[in-house]
Amino acid sequence: MKKDLLFLMVLSMYILFTACSKDDGEGTGGNTNTSGGTTTYIVINENGKASNGSIFSAVDDKNFYLDYIKYTVEEGHLVVSGYDKTGFKSIAKIVSSITYEGNCYEVLGVGSSAFSNCTSLTSLTLPNSVTSIGSSAFSGCTGLTSLTLPNSVTSINDYAFSGCSSLTSLTIPANVTTIGEKAFSDCSGLTSIVVDKNNSVYDSRENCNAIIETATNTLIVECSTTIVPSSVAAIYSNREHVYCAFDVLRSDVLFYVMGNYGQFASIRKRVVEDKTQIELVSSSGLKGYYPLDQLSINYGLGLGGLIVGTNIYGEALCYDLACPICDRADRRLSLTNEGYAKCAKCGVIFDLNNLGAIYQIPEDADLPVKRGLYRYRINFNGQIVNAYN
Repeated sequence: MKKDLLFLMVLSMYILFTACSKDDGEGTGGNTNTSGGTTTYIVINENGKASNGSIFSAVDDKNFYLDYIKYTVEEGHLVVSGYDKTGFKSIAKIVSSITYEGNCYEVLGVGSSAFSNCTSLTSLTLPNSVTSIGSSAFSGCTGLTSLTLPNSVTSINDYAFSGCSSLTSLTIPANVTTIGEKAFSDCSGLTSIVVDKNNSVYDSRENCNAIIETATNTLIVECSTTIVPSSVAAIYSNREHVYCAFDVLRSDVLFYVMGNYGQFASIRKRVVEDKTQIELVSSSGLKGYYPLDQLSINYGLGLGGLIVGTNIYGEALCYDLACPICDRADRRLSLTNEGYAKCAKCGVIFDLNNLGAIYQIPEDADLPVKRGLYRYRINFNGQIVNAYN
């Protein structure tokens, strides 16, 4: 009877632990290298000792630290939620599962702002259990030079790695389906960007060193070595500060272009009678001047100004008014009533109805680059036009 009871106890413990470790090691914890990441499972015994010798300290029954990295229990799994600013050094190796107080928890994500502005962080390895990287999770980690994203990651949220200026290379795994706004903005050290060839949502075609949204041919992340493929129709730009809001009911020009398919207007600051005002000129020739308080919050209008309007398919669109090939604030485009924008200097014509793609290049043109218009995000609710990046 005692032998049978002992056998059942051992068997139940084995089943519990193997369910947590997913057959990746022995019941005392372990490590396994897998494609694109690692699998490390830890057991915390009743004395608060980690099976692999890691430093463990409990905050409460939902929060604890392992090697100065904070883990939080959320809905039956773990999320990396922060770090100990006094104890953490430089290398973050996130584990894949932890058995604590008899419960097995899998690490599924890195929470918002978990390592934000951790300038001492130099190397990050995520396990093959993590599926989500939260907003601003590693933003401002200026010392981060090494990053390994596992194949399990599906979403990289807004500003996740923004400001990681020492990061030189980036590989996007096959299963990533969501990359948030400015997820890799201000990563000034990046020289290599590769998207796994099996990714169905994003690509880095023609070794372009960029991330392109495949379905729309929109370039969403670029670096200093990016070569824009001719197939790219639009480029989301994070280079210039853009945030403005217009009430179309107070502007005849905007009311017209937002309410009529295939119409666009240029927006820029102009000094009129010693006062800085906003000038709007539609592609059909309508013109209006408005005081700065016509805008709300900020007055960021991109490099050369903005182009806003509605294409022939009914989509609200916003572009930078500066020619992306000349790349100078004073090389602004002129709009035509046929839905095109032309640069007087280089002679290139862009198609405003087709996400700002190049429509025509002069035969004798010797262009330094070939790229479509820089595109910004825009919302229109029927009254307010918001443009931002």
